[in-house]
Amino acid sequence: MGNNIRQTKKESNELLRDKEDFKSNRLMMLLVAATLFIVSLLLAKKNIINAEGIIIINALLYIQIAAGILFAAALVFFIIKKIKKHDEEDKYFKSSVLLGIAALILIIALLFKTILINGSVLFVIVAFLLYFLFCFYARDFFFYSVFTVLISIFMYLNSLYVSGGILKEIVKVSLRGISIVIPVLVIIGAFVLYRNGGYISFRNEKILFMKPSYKYYPFFITAVIAIASCILIMLVHTSLIYTLIVLFAFYLLNAIIYTVKMI
Repeated sequence: MGNNIRQTKKESNELLRDKEDFKSNRLMMLLVAATLFIVSLLLAKKNIINAEGIIIINALLYIQIAAGILFAAALVFFIIKKIKKHDEEDKYFKSSVLLGIAALILIIALLFKTILINGSVLFVIVAFLLYFLFCFYARDFFFYSVFTVLISIFMYLNSLYVSGGILKEIVKVSLRGISIVIPVLVIIGAFVLYRNGGYISFRNEKILFMKPSYKYYPFFITAVIAIASCILIMLVHTSLIYTLIVLFAFYLLNAIIYTVKMI
């Protein structure tokens, strides 16, 4: 019986190792694709005069249309796979990965006039890092990382000085409101989840959203930092760099804690 237990444990470890190797191979493939995309953009910027202007004037509209069609196709494919309940764990590019890639391309295409090539490169790098965290870190740290990225984006948008035109003023006020509302909702949501043991109720069913081992304090503290930072940025536009330093210092501290726990 002891031999059977050891054999079962050995097989379980081998399956876990194979699963981790598969994740690593998928991650390497995405890293190669992301690197090629980044290098292509940087080479275009370096070798073509006013490359960003040429893209915006001559190609951006067609790129946005193509990106929209690609996203719609990926979304339909993802929904079909979920409805049919296909097992895609052994697929390098499963439907959720394809949907994420299509969503990233669409976001970059829609925001290209604002973020340009450097911003596009940054978006790709951040997206890849988030996927890395999704694959190898605890889910609560991944959720916390996504929250930190969103807050950073809204802090940056709030720091931009926008003037002229009632539409721009409406956008500015809306961004400021969203920047406060999102952290408040996160605080409320995290508190409710904490009180309910990580479960959420849906159609008289309880669904486990946060495991008992997950940590809530990073969400609470980051949300408080975000609210204080957004208010400060509204008052002093040049304070963005200092608020980001505080935000990422706390994030780095948590990243070190989670990494040490994994070792």
